[in-house]
Amino acid sequence: MQHLENMIDLNQASMSTRSKQFQLNPGKSKIEFKVRHMMLSRVTGHFREFEGSLSWNPEVPTECSASATIQVKSIDTKDTSRDRHLIGPDFFDALKYPSISFSSHHFLFETKTSFHVDGELTMHGVKKPVILHCTEVRITESQTSWKSKLCLKASTQIRRKDFGLRWNTTIEAGGIMVGDDIEIRFELEFDQTG
Repeated sequence: MQHLENMIDLNQASMSTRSKQFQLNPGKSKIEFKVRHMMLSRVTGHFREFEGSLSWNPEVPTECSASATIQVKSIDTKDTSRDRHLIGPDFFDALKYPSISFSSHHFLFETKTSFHVDGELTMHGVKKPVILHCTEVRITESQTSWKSKLCLKASTQIRRKDFGLRWNTTIEAGGIMVGDDIEIRFELEFDQTG
């Protein structure tokens, strides 16, 4: 009898630390970027088509992983002419490089609601290391099923020239048309699948 109780305790412990699988919900998520324009203002844009997955177990960080893919052609800066330029050969060259992808390597937890993710970003045929700074992690348990929702915010900053996006032009007042530093922010909602 004692042996059976020990087996039950071990099974329960295993279940409590098992990784949860999540799928990104694009309809309730946002991927936004900002870049300096004409040395003064900032242009804000977002991507409308993307997908991602998350394996979640903060008690065992080595079991955590994340991946995502963004469709370049879905870029939207509220300016059709600019969007066509961005997906063309001067910038993203969407015909040759139709997607942007991210794959995680390590999760480093600071608190229960904030962590860093070391990973690789592949864009315009170039792969570079990036760090995502993730905050405001919230998990909501469903009242009608065993499935949960996980929400978080994340941010990172990259230099577009590091990925071969080198197009630019000078302006009459001096300086350049498009800044090099790109700020990327994420508001993500995941649905549990397993």
